[in-house]
Amino acid sequence: MNEAYLELALPLLRDVPGAQELEFSIATRYSDYDTFGDTLNSKVGFKWKPVDSLLVRGTWAEGFRAPTVADLFG
Repeated sequence: MNEAYLELALPLLRDVPGAQELEFSIATRYSDYDTFGDTLNSKVGFKWKPVDSLLVRGTWAEGFRAPTVADLFG
């Protein structure tokens, strides 16, 4: 099995009115399985802090589970 992973965090704003902090993140993983094939799974997210006492975060991600040998040939 071979895998590669890339993640990038992008800080956009800091210490401005309406955004003490604003950051976006993206990530992707490529997996190549000997018994199954390959797959590409990604994730995107954000973190926004409009004031000191409030933090809003959100994430969307894809998940993948490689099948076992029993799943493939059972």
